[in-house]
Amino acid sequence: MNSSSGCLFKIKWTNFLGHKVPYLLQNNDGECPLICFVNVLLLRRRLELSKDLNVISFKSLCSYISSLLPHASPEWVTSVLDTLRGGLLFNCKFDSTRAFIDSDPEQLFLSFDIPIKHGWIPDPIVYGPITNLNYDQLLEMLAVFQSEQECSSFGESKLESSLEDSKLEESKLDESKLEDKVENNLEDEHEEDSKLDEETKLEEDLKNLKLTNTDEEDKGEPVVEEQLNNVKSEEVDEEKVNNTTEEKKEEDKGGNKSELDDYVANLAMEFLETYATQITEYGMRVLKEEIPEGSLVALYRNNHFLVATCNKGQLFTLVTDSAFYEHRCVWESLENCEYFDENFQHYVQTSREVKPKKVKFIDKVKRVFRRKQRS
Repeated sequence: MNSSSGCLFKIKWTNFLGHKVPYLLQNNDGECPLICFVNVLLLRRRLELSKDLNVISFKSLCSYISSLLPHASPEWVTSVLDTLRGGLLFNCKFDSTRAFIDSDPEQLFLSFDIPIKHGWIPDPIVYGPITNLNYDQLLEMLAVFQSEQECSSFGESKLESSLEDSKLEESKLDESKLEDKVENNLEDEHEEDSKLDEETKLEEDLKNLKLTNTDEEDKGEPVVEEQLNNVKSEEVDEEKVNNTTEEKKEEDKGGNKSELDDYVANLAMEFLETYATQITEYGMRVLKEEIPEGSLVALYRNNHFLVATCNKGQLFTLVTDSAFYEHRCVWESLENCEYFDENFQHYVQTSREVKPKKVKFIDKVKRVFRRKQRS
């Protein structure tokens, strides 16, 4: 256990399902998995604290939770809780609400029957091709696609450069080619006169040869040879046609695959950009069907682990920001981000309550794009 094991967490008291219960408030980024896990136990009254407590240390939490798991070693429990406090790596499949975390923390959640869910589910009608992937596979696919696009772009630019160089070389040779052409024309005229004399002589020789070989013509051998040549020519032509057809099929197949890859990659990027807060309308409908009224789950959303519940068909998450310690708001609507009190009534700030400190924009950006140490 590190030196920060003695850090303190504020405790806020509220009513849930007719009972007065405590829950922890978050001090720093990275503590969300621990806060979420402990708060589910507190709201369920699996873990009970003295009613006069306003703060609790990490060490005390480890001791209390270890006592609830008599078959697990206290060292293992403390180690896992320390891991939760530092943040977790997260993965999810896009065809269900189940979320995946590291094995030991997941085992601790399951030991207390705490489901780990997410609502980042694409509508299968709109985003069908990506619903069979998980988050890590989607990122890997996009990385490969981007790399291939960059290579293709580099190849095209290189080809354009080569063509430009070729054009320059051709322009330089134009003048010399023109001079050579004039000289060649003169030589060709002389050669044509010579060839004409040779052709005239060759025709006379062929006429004489034809008159002396009439018997050979009667055997028909030149005709058979001509037919064989025609058959060979037809075979060659048919082979060329077959080869050309197969090559065309392969080209069409490769083209279709490339188009499909482009389509899926663009669809994936559209999904990630549209639902950057990691929840969808379709996902919320599925969560409502899966979370029974008044039950509690650990929900991963917007790079945070949150306590979520369902009340009268609406989804809510527990407000744990320490800035709300003096406020009566306890729940936040998952659908419209409005605040509610412990009775799930709209929260209205009174004049005596200090307005909570507004989160800086740069802090929001850091939270959204945090990947390796998700909280």
